[in-house]
Amino acid sequence: LHSHSRDVGMFSRAVAHTPKVHQKSATKQLLCPRNCLMGDPFHEKEEREGIRWNWNAYPSTKDQANSMVLPLALLFTPLKVKSANLPTLQYEPTMCKGCKAVLNPHCRVDWTSKLWICPFCLTRNQLPTQYAEVTQQNYPQELFPNSTTVEYVMKRPSAGPPVYFFCIDTSVPMEELESLKDSIVQSFSLLPEDALVGVITFGSMVTVWELGFNELHKSYLFGGHKEYPIEQVAE
Repeated sequence: LHSHSRDVGMFSRAVAHTPKVHQKSATKQLLCPRNCLMGDPFHEKEEREGIRWNWNAYPSTKDQANSMVLPLALLFTPLKVKSANLPTLQYEPTMCKGCKAVLNPHCRVDWTSKLWICPFCLTRNQLPTQYAEVTQQNYPQELFPNSTTVEYVMKRPSAGPPVYFFCIDTSVPMEELESLKDSIVQSFSLLPEDALVGVITFGSMVTVWELGFNELHKSYLFGGHKEYPIEQVAE
């Protein structure tokens, strides 16, 4: 997940909370979405980081993944006012060579061989040379337990202006769409001046809207009954 400012590139990384639970208890948790848990222990973290997952644990087996009624999903608020306690790191993030996930507190680290294991794809990665002196008693900020969300101040210039896509479910009642429209209009005032904006609506069809032309409204329709190759979508 990325967020950028006009003055300096900011890389924002968000990682789900993955409690170390026994396999049996993990199965029970996977049968219950986050919002059905009494006394939600994640509320404070969500308020601080602007992140909400719909499950409180990852499936650890294929059977658990297949038994999930809802797919694993994340709601991220990119324009949320950051907490004053949110760590800001003045160096480049360390990424997995397999899936590009970022080093985080839920990674397993072999301090002897200076290797870390990605919790997403299980790839074994070598820690960069600047981490040669880190130990289990003196480890970098991004491995602290409360560093599930951190921001990196990038030294290289950003690749371009920030891009925001509004993905709108058109199958909801009309009064909800009207309320959503008002919220989207209000959010425009919070976007950076150089931001690029796109709109995608989905219902029985997925529609990608081409903005910026008042005279001619142009859109691209994709049916939900088939899959489209990436090359075709790009065209």
